[in-house]
Amino acid sequence: MRASVLFACLLLTTTTTNGDESVRLMSRTGMALSSSTLRWVSSSEMGRFIAEMVPGSHIKRITDPEEGYLADGSEAEEEFHKAHVTEVDQELLDESDEHSLLICRARHNGIMLVGALIDDKCYISLAKEVRGYVRFDVLRNVQNSARLQWLQWDQFSGRPINAVSAADDSGKVYVARRRADATSRQTHFMGKLDLSIGSGRIVTMEPEGSRWIEMDHKKGEVLVEVEPVKYEIKDISFNEARAKVRQITRVLATTSLSLEDVVNGNDVLPPGKGMVGRTVTYWKDPSSEYWGHGRGMAAGLVTKINLPDESKSHTIAWGVNQTWPGEDAALTVEAKLLPGTGQNVTVTGNHTSREVPYTATLVSHYKDGKNRERRIEGILQKISLCGITEIYSPHYFLHDGSLVPMTTTTTTTTTTTTTTTTTTPVPTTTIEPDSNNEVIEQKTMMMTMNTSGADASHLHVTLLVAAVALARIGT
Repeated sequence: MRASVLFACLLLTTTTTNGDESVRLMSRTGMALSSSTLRWVSSSEMGRFIAEMVPGSHIKRITDPEEGYLADGSEAEEEFHKAHVTEVDQELLDESDEHSLLICRARHNGIMLVGALIDDKCYISLAKEVRGYVRFDVLRNVQNSARLQWLQWDQFSGRPINAVSAADDSGKVYVARRRADATSRQTHFMGKLDLSIGSGRIVTMEPEGSRWIEMDHKKGEVLVEVEPVKYEIKDISFNEARAKVRQITRVLATTSLSLEDVVNGNDVLPPGKGMVGRTVTYWKDPSSEYWGHGRGMAAGLVTKINLPDESKSHTIAWGVNQTWPGEDAALTVEAKLLPGTGQNVTVTGNHTSREVPYTATLVSHYKDGKNRERRIEGILQKISLCGITEIYSPHYFLHDGSLVPMTTTTTTTTTTTTTTTTTTPVPTTTIEPDSNNEVIEQKTMMMTMNTSGADASHLHVTLLVAAVALARIGT
């Protein structure tokens, strides 16, 4: 029986918690909303995000071992703690994270309770009893993007807006603390705001001798997240080497240019010339852009985008794929036409989808006029229309649609050659007269040989017979 009880106790104190959960905030309407910047991280994963853990209290510095711990050792620090609101990132921190007590939570009897991480255990309190658990969750401020404050609370304050919930959606238990006295080792005692007890109580864990006890108080501090009212993106740098571009050519508009057969008025068509046909064509120019969600950023918040190559900025809703239907885009197309002819024109464009990684500075603006800056990274997805092109068809006759013949110009090359002429005298032959004393004299006047260039194979012979004298011989 005793062994069974011991096993049950061990099982109880090692109950696991969820590995990574969004933190609930209490809205003005009383509904629990998920924080975009805060998460609960399991103890097994906290080492990866140690720089983003949220402290709830701090160990006081020792000025003299004999004098004990320094608590609120200056008037400036005294005034600081009297402020109605304390910024978490402005608290007096020691150089090492070992001097901070982190906010944690652990499950007890099925109930998630908030506490403080002390000596690798999450200490929580319930029913006047304080227990330490080795399995727990730690509060993480994602990329330190959340603006957190400790807000003064008393029984007349009511439900604090944007208070960090300890666990569930009940809206009854929140992360809280109370300032420690001057003799304590800690600056604050961690605990919870429990609104299920009358007008509410701050329940803390405080040392008493060698043990911890649960204490109730009517006032203390509650952890709240201050949400920005708008964002601004600036100092944007695009990684063009990793950009991905996809293009699809689409027909945007078609139109026809034409000239009728009759030329009105005193217009005279110069020979071989055409008149200019002109028209305006229209189409829609839609586009969209999506800058991603971003870690630790609220979706839907108004965001001003300052691009490096544009003098004017534009505004989007963050985390939303912003689309614009586009306005009517116009283009004047023209061509030189002869009367009675026409020409079709098609306007095309490249539907371009572009993804490019970027880094930028995020500025979070708050209602009180303060702002916070941090570097972010993401991928810009943008769809736009570019590469507008006009495609002209061949000219055609209006009366039958047949194509207008195209005039072809032939280029002639003239080659000049040198001709050498050689003249050779041909001897005259005299034939003796026959019995009728008639003489036949045949003369070959000239033989001309023309040689063109150095090509001896090309020979042109011209034989001219100037005169033939025939003397009749008696038959």
